Formats: sequence, structure tokens, C-alpha cells
Amino acid sequence: MAIFDIRQHGARGDGVSNDATAIQATIDACSAAGGGTVLVPAGVTFLAGSFALRGGIEFRVERGARILASPRKEDYTGYAVPNDPNGVEGEKRVWISAFEAHDLAITGGGVIEGNAKAFMTAELPHIYRGTAWRPHMLVLVGCHRLDIREVCLRDAGNWTLHLSGCRDVLIDGIRILNDLKVPNCDGIDLDHCQDVRVANCHIAAGDDCIVLKNLAPYARYGPCRNITITNCTLISTSAAVKIGSESCDDFSAITVSNCAIHGSSRGLAIQLRDGGSVEDVLFANCTVETRLFHDDWWG
Repeated sequence: MAIFDIRQHGARGDGVSNDATAIQATIDACSAAGGGTVLVPAGVTFLAGSFALRGGIEFRVERGARILASPRKEDYTGYAVPNDPNGVEGEKRVWISAFEAHDLAITGGGVIEGNAKAFMTAELPHIYRGTAWRPHMLVLVGCHRLDIREVCLRDAGNWTLHLSGCRDVLIDGIRILNDLKVPNCDGIDLDHCQDVRVANCHIAAGDDCIVLKNLAPYARYGPCRNITITNCTLISTSAAVKIGSESCDDFSAITVSNCAIHGSSRGLAIQLRDGGSVEDVLFANCTVETRLFHDDWWG
């Protein structure tokens, strides 16, 4: 498989320059060549604003490599759905996106870091106050045959990994390490997704660790079903595993097993606030330990 190193397309890796243009050029070259591996090499930090992943590639963040989200608002041009500047179809503020990028893999033992504190305005003893503008870390829409393995996603300032309308998904062995004082930094959001396996992950998040949703802007992708979550360790200032609260469509055939939940506001939650229904759900062999954080935290 051909390897495309982002340094060959001008990525500096000095931790100051915006390397998004070089990263995007590498991704596009790999895609145009029929696929291969886009390599983020170890040993340096690549600061970047928005860029979009393509289908048929492996985006490999090598162990020892770090991609850091730019703190500058002007470096963010990404939308979850292309040609949608008003955000009608989804998120307006996206750092790393993919739209109908089939046969995509995000791998490696390196770090993708959201630079959360750059988007916070004040630190209270129990919570950060965020700016009105905070980018979502990864938003992947309408992707089929998607693999996300072994990477570390860290310090998201908003939702960390948001999948909408994705099919045949494997998320295995990833770490999501968010600050428990940062609000709205969900770990994994499975939105209108089907045939998903989440396994062997460790997630700490200041909002829901793993949450199944049916958001209205993505309703065309259908219900959320055939979801398996297993062998995960979860810590949350909200719910460790939740179905809802956005629920414009149905949820079915969901299994949550062999998960260790500790230090969370809630363990397992189902919330239907926008219609929809829930059926065929199994929670099995989970250990749950909860605690009250503060009145300012929901749960």
C-alpha cells in the first residue's frame, strides 16, 4: 500500500504553523492515487485547522505523533456536509470531517488533540465556562465500512467523535481522554448509525461517554440500530452510556455488555425527548459506580 507522508506536502510540524493545507493536500493526493496510507509521522506536533478525510484511505497517526487543533477561529472552514455554509444539515464548526467517505480508516497509536482550554473563558472549581464558538473534533457523515482503531482522542472542546448516518463501523481500542470539567465534550456520538461495534475503549468525558442519538438534521439516514458496545471502561460527568435524548427516530437491537463504569453522574440512561421509540435493548454484565459532582452538572 502506498504511503503518503504529510511532510512531503509541506507540513512543518513546528506546533505553530497551520499545517491543515499540507495535510489536506496529502489526503487528496492519496485519494487521487486510488487510496493508500496518509502518514502523520512521530516525534513532532502538527498544529492544524479544518481538513477533510476521503474514502479509501488509512489516516494513520503514528505512535508518538500529535495533531493539535488550532486555537484560531479563522483556521476553521469545515462543515459536516459540504456546500452547507448555514449548517442546515448539521454541525457548523468542525475540525476534522468526512462526508460519504467509504472504506476510511483512522488508526495508529498517536494523539489527536482538541486544545479544549483554548476555547474556555473561565475555570470554576467544578466546571469550565466555554466560548460561544467551540469546534467539534471529528464529524463523519454517511461513511460506510469505517474503522477507527487505537488512536487517542484528547481534550475535545465540544463533541469528540460524532458519527452520523454511518454503516458497518468498527471502533476498537481507542482512548478518549477529555477534561471532566469541560461541558458538552461527549466521547462517542452514534447518530442515525447502523451495524456498529464499539469495543475495548477507555473513555473519560465531561458529558456522555457513549451516546446513541437521532438528530433531526440527519433524519434521512434512518433509525439507530444494530449497535454493540462491549469491554469498555467509562468515566463521565454525565452518563456513561445513554440512548437519547435527541430521538426523532427509533432505536433498536442494542447490546451493552462487560463495561466498567465508575466515577460517573449516571451509569446507563434512556431519554426520549423528541419522539421515537426504544426496543430490543440488552444491558448485561456491567459494573456501575456513580457519584454526585455538583449542582451545575446535569445528572
